[in-house]
Amino acid sequence: YLDWLSKAFLLDFGTSWRSGRSVEDLLSEPLNLSITLAGIATFAALVVSALVFVLLVTQKRKAFFLSGVIAGLAAAVSTVPGFLLALLVANSRVPALFGFPVHGIDRESYTFSLIFPALCIGLPVTSYSISRMIACYRSICHSSWLRGSLAAGGSWRRSIFFGGSPFIFSELLDITFHSAILALTGSVAVEVVLGLPGIGITMLDA
Repeated sequence: YLDWLSKAFLLDFGTSWRSGRSVEDLLSEPLNLSITLAGIATFAALVVSALVFVLLVTQKRKAFFLSGVIAGLAAAVSTVPGFLLALLVANSRVPALFGFPVHGIDRESYTFSLIFPALCIGLPVTSYSISRMIACYRSICHSSWLRGSLAAGGSWRRSIFFGGSPFIFSELLDITFHSAILALTGSVAVEVVLGLPGIGITMLDA
């Protein structure tokens, strides 16, 4: 056992007693699917939250009203877990109307098969990312360096995008890290509900 444990630290888990195959081989395909779903959801969340930030900067006079509305919508969406969205999708006819398979993976249209699962995972993650970017925007608006830049004659947009770029970049990195974790954990439940051969089904079978 100690010999196996020492190899496990090097990600060598030996051979499965059930199938006789390498555990690494058994986990590689499900893990790749889960990482793909989480990657799509995280990328979409970053793009949408960045667009929301740009919208708020370009709509200076309406920004606080828009940020309140968007933050409220994001908070409402974040209360709906991914597996519940997956249940709604699985029991609706929406995917069939677009020709997208729901249960299982269609190898002939692999990319399209991932759209609705990624959507179920991505909506809660995107709402979290949007909330963080709105908080980032509000923090910048109340910062002393922004007031100083505006007092020196700098424009609103230039002051935020250039003066606040280190803070924005740091926030995006932090959001990426947390969103990826949320997406990967959320993908497990969604995969089980939709019957996708990801790491969720593998864990359930184990």
